[in-house]
Amino acid sequence: MQRYKLTIAYVGTKFSGWQRQAVPQSDARRVEPRTVQHEMETLASHIAGQKVNIHASGRTDTGVHADAQIAPMDVPMSRTQVNWLKVFNTQLPPDIAVTAIEPVPDTFHAQYRAVSKLDAYTRWLKTDYIPPKLGPFVWGGGPVNLEAMQEAVKHLV
Repeated sequence: MQRYKLTIAYVGTKFSGWQRQAVPQSDARRVEPRTVQHEMETLASHIAGQKVNIHASGRTDTGVHADAQIAPMDVPMSRTQVNWLKVFNTQLPPDIAVTAIEPVPDTFHAQYRAVSKLDAYTRWLKTDYIPPKLGPFVWGGGPVNLEAMQEAVKHLV
């Protein structure tokens, strides 16, 4: 098996987070929630001809976006000539992109090798509109009280 390190970006608006979610077999009517992991593993398994697991360095919640989620993927040696970057970026839904793929040792573990994580929240300061292209990525709400925020942050740090 060859292990690859994937760098993944996605718009999480229509996802139930990163992690695949099991559906009880007793509930035949329930559909598995749409997750980034499920979309990627389904495609990778199809191309590899066997089950491929992709476990990220961390999870995201419903609606959360990612710019550089790291996840290893093991594929059979017979599939190392596949252009995985092209496969992912031409066959995954448009709200997921793989921005980089590189071979790594089979001991690579994304969660244990992570050195930092950044969560960013963006607030739109106008009250009369949010530009459509920013809609999924910002919170509306108008101006903020900077003095109150500066006082509050003293209690957080």
